Amino acid sequence: ISKDISHFMEYLKQHDIEHEGRLLPGKTARNITIEAFAKRHDLIIMGASERSLLASLLKGNPVEVVLRETPCDLIILKPRHEN
Repeated sequence: ISKDISHFMEYLKQHDIEHEGRLLPGKTARNITIEAFAKRHDLIIMGASERSLLASLLKGNPVEVVLRETPCDLIILKPRHEN
């Protein structure tokens, strides 16, 4: 889990906001949407990565798929560029 997501999860914990972090094998977008439907989640928080256009065309973009198919709200965290 990225540092930004870890910090966000710690913030939720400090404010007694119920949350669950999950790492699942397999197709990312499919697993996320199935999990959200099955457990009736209220919110999905995903980290976004910078993919090249070619990588997105060849492998797809999980964030875009989840955005289209999610049954609940979605927050996308963009990684920080630290110099």
